[in-house]
Amino acid sequence: TAGEAITETAAVTPSEEATATEEVAGAEEITGTEEVTSTEAVTGTEEITGTEEMTAAAELTASEELTTAEEITPAEEMTATAEAGHVHGATTAEAPAATEEITATEAISAGEEVSGTQGATPLLPATEGAASSQTAEETGEAEGTGEAVAGEARVFFLQPTTNAVIPITSTVVIGYEGVEVQAAGAVQEGAGHLHILVDEDFVEAGQGMPADAGHLHLGDGSAETELVLTPGSHVLRLQFANGAHIALAGDQYRDEIYVNVVDRAPEESVRFAMPTDGAVVPLTFDVVMAASGLSVQPSGAVVEDSGHLHLLIDQDFVAAGEIIPEDETHLHFGEGQLTGTVTLEPGEHTLRLQFADGEHRALEGDQYRAEITVTADEAAEATRVMFVAPQDGATVTSPVPLVWAATGVIVESAGQVVRPEGGHLHLLINKDFVPAGEVIPTSATSLHFGRGQTSAEVSLSAGEYTLRLQMADGAHIAKDGDQYRDEITITVNR
Repeated sequence: TAGEAITETAAVTPSEEATATEEVAGAEEITGTEEVTSTEAVTGTEEITGTEEMTAAAELTASEELTTAEEITPAEEMTATAEAGHVHGATTAEAPAATEEITATEAISAGEEVSGTQGATPLLPATEGAASSQTAEETGEAEGTGEAVAGEARVFFLQPTTNAVIPITSTVVIGYEGVEVQAAGAVQEGAGHLHILVDEDFVEAGQGMPADAGHLHLGDGSAETELVLTPGSHVLRLQFANGAHIALAGDQYRDEIYVNVVDRAPEESVRFAMPTDGAVVPLTFDVVMAASGLSVQPSGAVVEDSGHLHLLIDQDFVAAGEIIPEDETHLHFGEGQLTGTVTLEPGEHTLRLQFADGEHRALEGDQYRAEITVTADEAAEATRVMFVAPQDGATVTSPVPLVWAATGVIVESAGQVVRPEGGHLHLLINKDFVPAGEVIPTSATSLHFGRGQTSAEVSLSAGEYTLRLQMADGAHIAKDGDQYRDEITITVNR
């Protein structure tokens, strides 16, 4: 969770609308130099939330608060498989599997108990046998070769992971293999330096890398720097260039991650990005995880602030200092993977995410743990946004706590990131859905949750309401498909 609290106020009667004001921050400012850059300052993205007030015959107030209160009901029957993906790491690889890729803010959950028997079958990683990675400080393996071996060269982000929720000021750590990272200057085959592009496209191979606000040069040969970003979603791209700042050809010299910047977010955290807490999921579904302030690497050597993730299915967290077991309900992502595929028996299940060092030893602190509750249903859709509470047809009192969830899609902040697999949510009060492809407006009866929130508390006057949940991309454009919509009717009895 992001560790943030947001409040909104509004008020509405069943038939009345009002106007609202909101602030949108969009200025972007990034500092970077062509040579030595130890601290980069980046500001720039937008976010639509805010306090919404209105005049009319009625008032609507809504205070949004992110929550992480889950109801935990151990269920027992499940299997889990893991698939391999990106390898982010600096140590030898080992163990079970799962693929990579995720952020979301978790909300409170509700579910039901299920019993059964347990079972799980991790798959072998597709990246088995991949060469180990390293940061500039950790190894000199590439030094002295003067050239990159075909198929072995690679540069990549170690920290944060893609889909991480990060604070305004954060440290970026870069890994590489098969190349020599050195200061800008002489052009040497297989050698060069790193560039971070903030919300900018990759530079075409053979072209010079610009030195401006969106193109940060690590010209001193470093592989670590500090970024300052404004709240919202950002795309960070990594690109390798030779000593003359000429971009090299090949995907091995590029990497890309998506991050969500949240004011006062913890410096270190692990999280479930997908599904979100309280989601109803199909029996087999994808899990996406992310980490901030930590380097997710293959298991092996013990390196400070580095380790790999474990998924516990209906099992308690392992005590700090103890080895996390490997069995059907303790899934190891020993290749440094960030996604996996899980199969569960119908019913409610608690999924726990735990970070451990290279020897699978659990680390001390809540920042190394995350927890969600999901309900597996064979009729559930693979991709869906949904109300979790209140239930359709419920009679409630005001203020009304609202909780929603998503599976198969990543709930993230509004801003620079516009992608098919991500977006943020909007609550429409007695309003029709916005047609796909159109911008969802902001008003007292059309509330934006542009920080990736999945819960809110809304004050409504007495009467019947139709509440509609709609997902839009980072630019607030409504997504196409019923899977991005949900609707409930409630009666408010004050």
